[in-house]
Amino acid sequence: MDVPTPATGQYRQPAGTLPQNTAFSMLYRPAICTPNFAITTPDPLNPVKIPLSDTALLCCLSVQAATAACSCPVNHQAIHLYVPPQESGRVTNSNRKTLVSLGMSCQTTHQLRRLVGSERQSADSFPRVTAPSGLFDWLICPMASTVSLLDQGIPDFTRDCLQPHKERAYWPAMNLYFWHGFLVTEHGTRHININQTFERELARWRHLKNRFSALNPEQTVFVISNTQNNLATDVFNEDQRDNYIFSADGLDRLQASLARYFKTGTDNIRLQVLTLPERSCDLSDRTNVRFFPADTNEWKGSKQSWDRWWQTVDYS
Repeated sequence: MDVPTPATGQYRQPAGTLPQNTAFSMLYRPAICTPNFAITTPDPLNPVKIPLSDTALLCCLSVQAATAACSCPVNHQAIHLYVPPQESGRVTNSNRKTLVSLGMSCQTTHQLRRLVGSERQSADSFPRVTAPSGLFDWLICPMASTVSLLDQGIPDFTRDCLQPHKERAYWPAMNLYFWHGFLVTEHGTRHININQTFERELARWRHLKNRFSALNPEQTVFVISNTQNNLATDVFNEDQRDNYIFSADGLDRLQASLARYFKTGTDNIRLQVLTLPERSCDLSDRTNVRFFPADTNEWKGSKQSWDRWWQTVDYS
C-alpha cells in the first residue's frame, strides 16, 4: 500500500517495479530504522516518520534525485520514494551534462578538471557541462575491475580486504589501488596508514558511491582512458599488461554493466574512450574511441591530445 508523505506527496513502491528513467527523491541522510518505521530527513529540521513492513527498508542514496538503481547494502526489499522528474530536486535541463571519470587512472580526472575547472568553477565557465568529483577519481582501476564493482552494486570494502602494495592501499579482490587514498603526513612525509585512515576513507567511498548512484545516465558522459604512461612502469609489471589494454569486448562489457547498474538501455550510456594504439585491441571501428599519440609525461598526459578530444565531444 502506498504511503504518502504530507510534504511532497511522495509514495513508496517496491524496488524493481518503477519504470525506467524514473526520478527518485534522495534523502538528506540515511534512514534511522526501527522495527516499525524509519525516520527520514528530506528536511533536516522536519523529520518524516514513514511506516515500514518488517521485510522492507528505506534505501537512501544521496541528497540529489536520480534515475539510479537501488544499492541497498542489506538483504531487504528496498522501498524508494518516488517523485515525478519535474518535481524532483535534480537538474533536468537536457543541455546540462555531467562528465564522469571511470578511470582507469588519475590522468582522466586530472584532465577533466583542467578542461572544465572545479565543480564550482565549471558552473560559471561551462554552463552546459560539469565534472564533479567522483568515485573513480584517483584510483588505479582496470576496466575489468570497474565491471566487477558495478555488477556487485559497488560494495563497501572492509579492513580485512585491503593491504599495502607498491606503497599504496590495494584491494586484491577487486584488483584496484587507492593511489592517493589512505595517506597520512608524518614528519613531513606522506605514507599509507590503512588502520588510521580507514573510517575516513570508507565514509568518502560511501559518499562518492551515493553521488555516482544518483547520476542521470541520459545527462552523463562517462570518460575512461588508459593513456597514463606510468601504468606500465610504476603500477603493473610486464606480465600484467592485460590490466591496461582496452578491447572491444571489454568496452562492451563495461557499457552493459553501466546500463544494468543504472537500470537503462545500453543506448542511453554515453561512453568516451581515450587510448593509445599500442594499448588497444579491435577498437579502430568504434566511433566513441579516440586514439592519442604517445607522449612523454609521466602521468598527466598530453594537454594537446586532450584539448583536441575536448573539441570533438558532443554535449547535445
